[in-house]
Amino acid sequence: MFLAEYKAAYPEAKVIGVKDLVPKMKEQGLEFDGAYGFDPEGTKYGFEDEIDACYFHGIVTKDVAWLHKPSKTLVEADLLVNLPAKEQYSKTKTSPKVPLIGSLDPFGKLQKHYVSNQVKDTNLLLGAGQWRGMQRS
Repeated sequence: MFLAEYKAAYPEAKVIGVKDLVPKMKEQGLEFDGAYGFDPEGTKYGFEDEIDACYFHGIVTKDVAWLHKPSKTLVEADLLVNLPAKEQYSKTKTSPKVPLIGSLDPFGKLQKHYVSNQVKDTNLLLGAGQWRGMQRS
């Protein structure tokens, strides 16, 4: 992840991650300035005037999403998974149908199965739809 190298190059930068990442990176000699899921809820890291953060502890990957308020840019990593990955790959003549499951699409059985295995707290995920007053348009 090159966090140690980044911290060495920019010593004034804060390294903030998620709880499960802290022990792994500590073995590599990297100390975190903060960790979602470890620090008390509501901890301020110094960027809250410009960026909202939402920690998703109810999914397997324990991900964080950040909303840059001035530009309304949402930054996330493992929260969104596109099946099939139409934008990432060129078209092929191979069928998108999977035996016994059907086609790979956001509304198909495979997508629902994947999401249901990732989400451990469905109430938390449903509440994320109202995160920071944002609503689907």
